[in-house]
This record gives sequence, C-alpha cells and structure tokens, in this order.
Amino acid sequence: MTGSRTSSSLERLAFKTGYYLMNKATDMRRIKLTLVLLAFFVFSSTGLCFAKAKVAILPWKVNAAGNVDFLKDALADMLSSRVGSGEAAEVMRADIVKSAISEVKAGEVATDVSALAVGAKLKADYVLYGSLTVLGSAISLDAKFLNVKDGVATPFYSKGDGMDSVVGLVDKLSFDVNAVLSPAPVAPVQAAKAVQAPVVAQTPVAQKPPAGFIVPAPVAVPVPVQQSSADNDFIVKPKEGAVKPLLWKSELIEGQFVAMITADLNKEGVKKVFLVKQTAVVIAKIAEKKLDVIQEITLEKGVKNVAVTVMDSDGDGAQEVYVSAIKDNKPYSYVIEFKDNGYKVTVTDVKWLMRSVNYKGSQALIGQAFRKPDGFYGPLRVLKKRGGEVVDSGNFEITLPRSIDIYRFDTFTSAGQTMLVALDNRNYLKLFKSEKAGKWEEVLKSVEYFGGSINFVEFTEDDRPVQVDADPVPVEGKFYIVDSGGQGKLSLIIKRNVPGGLGRYARVVRTFTSGYVLNLSMNENEGGFLNENWRTKEVTGYMADFLIDDLDGTQKLYMLMVEGAGLFSGNIKSYILSTKVSL
Repeated sequence: MTGSRTSSSLERLAFKTGYYLMNKATDMRRIKLTLVLLAFFVFSSTGLCFAKAKVAILPWKVNAAGNVDFLKDALADMLSSRVGSGEAAEVMRADIVKSAISEVKAGEVATDVSALAVGAKLKADYVLYGSLTVLGSAISLDAKFLNVKDGVATPFYSKGDGMDSVVGLVDKLSFDVNAVLSPAPVAPVQAAKAVQAPVVAQTPVAQKPPAGFIVPAPVAVPVPVQQSSADNDFIVKPKEGAVKPLLWKSELIEGQFVAMITADLNKEGVKKVFLVKQTAVVIAKIAEKKLDVIQEITLEKGVKNVAVTVMDSDGDGAQEVYVSAIKDNKPYSYVIEFKDNGYKVTVTDVKWLMRSVNYKGSQALIGQAFRKPDGFYGPLRVLKKRGGEVVDSGNFEITLPRSIDIYRFDTFTSAGQTMLVALDNRNYLKLFKSEKAGKWEEVLKSVEYFGGSINFVEFTEDDRPVQVDADPVPVEGKFYIVDSGGQGKLSLIIKRNVPGGLGRYARVVRTFTSGYVLNLSMNENEGGFLNENWRTKEVTGYMADFLIDDLDGTQKLYMLMVEGAGLFSGNIKSYILSTKVSL
C-alpha cells in the first residue's frame, strides 16, 4: 500500500471520528477537543507514509548494428535518475544490482525468471528490465516492471524515429513506472538539460530582435540592433553597419569531411580550399558562387586523415599543407606541395599529428605523438620541413595541462603573462595562466560546453598477443583567438555542436543534430571569456569545422557542414556554408 492511500484512509477515519464526537458532544470543552483531534488527524496524516518502493534496474539489452555498448549504461543511468526522482521509488545502486546478478548467475540478458531471482536476492519490491532495438531509423523500447512479491510483470512498449527520440522514450517509461507506483498522477520527468541546445542566460528585453543568421547575445544593457532589410535577413549584429551579409551554400559533396583549410601553394594570389575527408583531400576553388573541384588526392589503403594545417615551414616562400593521418593506430602524416603544375604529396610517414600555431608573434609547426591505447601522449615538439622529410627540432616551449592535446588549445598574452585557453576532455572551456617551471594555474572553467566532434580515431587490432580495449579518440576542430577591430580587444571564436541521441549522457557522443559558431569576449579584468557577443543561428547537421578568411575580397565565415552523419548514418554528404562577417 502506498503512502497516498494511507493518507486517504486516515483522513476518512478522522472525519468519521470527528462526526461521531460532534454528535455526542454535550459541552464546549468536548467540542474544542473534537476540533483539535480532527485537525491533528487531517493535517498530520498527509505527512505519514510508508517507505518508498525499492526498485532494481537491470542492465539494458541493446539490439543494434555496430558497437553501441555505451547505450546500455546510458539507458540505466537515465532511468535511474528519472524513476528515482519521483516520490514513490528508491532506486537501488547499480553496483549492488550487478553483484546480485553475478551471485544468482542471472546472465547478461534478463528474463522474467532471472529478474525475479535478482529481485528476491536484493529484497527489492520491483525490478525494471527490457531492451532497446534499433532498425534503421526506427527505435523500439520494450520494458517490463516486475512486482517481486506476486511475480506479476507489467509490460511497457513505445517507439520513436531516430536516436534523438531515445530520451523521450525513456521519459515516457519513467512516467509509466511512477504511475504504477503511485495512484496519483505523476508529472512527466523533463529531459536532462545536457541534451538541450545550451544558451546564455536570458536577460529580459522589451523587444524581440529581428531574425537573422548571426544574432547578438542577450546583454544586461540594451544594445541598438540593426534592422533586417530585403537583402540582409540572415545576420543581425549589435552595431549598425558592422556586417553586410550574404549567405552562400555550396553544392553537396559525397562523403563525410572532417576538416578544411585555405592556402595559396602556387603563389598565384588566389587561395584554394583544402577539404579533408578520411580517405582523400579535395582541392577546390570558390568562385562566382560555385565550388569548383581542381584535384583530389588519395593515399594507400588504411590511411585515415584526421586534421589539416598550413604554413611555410621550410622558408622557401611557398606554403605547404600538412595533413595529419593515422595508419595502424600510429601517425602516418604527410605533406602536400604544388610541384610541376599540380598538387603532389612530397613527404609521407611523418610520425606526429601536426598543427601550426601562432605563439609570441611567430608561427610554428608543432607535433604530438599518438598511440594505442593512450591516444595523444608526450610533449609538443617543434617540427620543420627539410627537403623530403619533416624533422624534430626539439620541445615546444609550452607544456600542456593534463587532458589537453594538440588540437584543444590556443594562447594569448595578457599584461605580459602567457594565458592558455583549452577545451578539456568533456568539452568545457578552461582558462589557464602560466606559472613557473611549465606549470599552469586554472583560473576559469565554463558552465556550458563547446566544440564537439565525431572525427574519431578508431583503434584497430594490432600485433599484440593480448588486445587492449581502447575508446575512440575524438579530434577536435579549430578555434581562434582574434583581436576584434585591431584595438587589443581579444575574443574567442568557437563552434558548438548540439548532441543528438542520448546527448551528453552517452560515454562517447557519436551524433549531433545541429551546430553553430559563437564569439566570446576575452574579459581580462574578470579573468576570461565571460561575455557572448554573437552567435550564428543553428544549422541542421554536424559542423565538422569552420574558418574565417578572405577568398574573394570579403572576409567571411566558412562552415563545413555534414548531412546524415551519426551513429546509424547512411548516405553522408557535406557542403560549405558561408556568410560575410566583420570582426
């Protein structure tokens, strides 16, 4: 019997008792005593209740193609938090449940018999178990809620479309379970905030800004906003005249591209776009609102591209493109140059993952080692191209903080002190200031997450006698620290991808529903990037990379978007989206 039923019974008893005593009352003292007794029963009975029902949630079975082990823990975690948030259930600890499963030898897949055995072992009141099935984009959630005392299992079933529906299906199941435990209606549990598109806390404004692609962030003091016009309905900036926007979308390109860079290798004064996908590098020119492919470069089978950068490392006056790649769980990077009227690979088998950085007023090519199962490891190295090879020229001056790799940081100088901005392994922005002996002091951590990548290094089996399991390693896209307006006012430009499916509940996020770019002020007086200046509107799909450059006489923001990418993706296509922007 639940607490609410007990309260109702006590209330009925109180009213009956009061009615009887009132009819028998012969003097004022008895009436007063009756009223006090009645009030005691009525108001105190609502606080009386029995102990919450003990609920054991068993590991979930997932029927899907590919490696989706992370779903099992994520489903159990979400159900535990949602069912346990109600007033009628106490969810038992996962480690205790797993121990009981082992003791009764219930096996990995729960059945009615094994669930009953586990429930009895735990002395639980109820056991919740079931499966999630993925067939293409169709999602099916089948569950049973077993009453251990009488052995009756209540079935539940719901279906959805796409991985984005999983959180909603879990919410519905949690609501149904709480409804069984409590006779009174239970409000549905809201989806966790981690899977919603994060926004800066809203400040009340008197007027809604006009629609546009780049919009100003909410601010404490109202800022004049430029009105949209017939040819300017895509961007809205805080200051009039700061932007004259023009939106452009390229043709769709087959495949999932992971990164891009612009470079003028042949020194003709026209930059080309180097679009990198896992198996090839596509070199194209953007002209007259069209993406014209010039050349495509592929390497031997087994080489997977993960990043790209550009600089003139050998000092010959011509830039080189450095493509970071993996083969057999190790770096197998290479260099592209313009030779003999074409783009050619001139150096291969470079043993580092590479990136060019601006540090203390000069550009440097740096590298970091990579291996299974650690992923990125070791100090940053200064690299130089010498003839037909890339050589190690010693340690880079910066020693990175823990969990920060070569693609997750940028630096700037404030009051003569070196500062480092980084994305940690949970994609929170952190600000560090330098200390002695290569040490860093963390001075700020963002509340919201940024970045987001499905550009993974997936480890393969190697020649070890015992294989080591290792999670895939994400390679983050670039972000910039810029001097806005050349006045020494630093700002950070970074992307944010919005997770789909299980969102940030997943141990490894493998799908994103949309992405956008933000500009954050570097507020030195308050210690970091605290103010959002503007953000683009969300674009459906996964934002693989972005850059800001002038390819046709106008500075623009170029976003590399991917359609159809994700956990159960099929036909994947990519495209470039650009718009004018003034920094």
